[in-house]
Amino acid sequence: RLDEARDSLSSAEDALRDALRFGWPITTGGVSIVDVRDLARIAVALLEPGRGPGRYMAGGQFLRWPELASLCDELTGRRAPRIPAPAPLVRLAGRAIDVLRRVLPITYPLTHEAALFMTRLTPCDSSATTRDLGIDFRPLSETLSDSIRWLHEAGHIGTRYAGRLAA
Repeated sequence: RLDEARDSLSSAEDALRDALRFGWPITTGGVSIVDVRDLARIAVALLEPGRGPGRYMAGGQFLRWPELASLCDELTGRRAPRIPAPAPLVRLAGRAIDVLRRVLPITYPLTHEAALFMTRLTPCDSSATTRDLGIDFRPLSETLSDSIRWLHEAGHIGTRYAGRLAA
């Protein structure tokens, strides 16, 4: 059911919602963002007759945490807090939450594995995808604006956090 799907968030949507509401953890690493609409275009392009086998990365675009926070601030017209988060502390918190989950019903999205991705992720090379398939990844401002608008429309964030994208 569509209503059920609108009530559940992916880990990326959950993280974006929480960062807009509570603040951005500023640590090492960053995040690769790829729009699902671009993934669909890549999948269709790979099905073209005569293309043959190949391997293509679809890593989208990489932003360090301060860059992502600033872009979201620009899109919403509001500044979310920045929370300094040393990488070892983020990874330790992920481990601690993993242990606590064994005995408590914790739903917080941070895990040790997520902390490793968050603090150690580096950009991947999607240039072959762009070159061979002729697909450019859409601007991150479009992907993030659409995501934030959807979070607001679905009731996951209030107007305060969506800022000018709530209009």
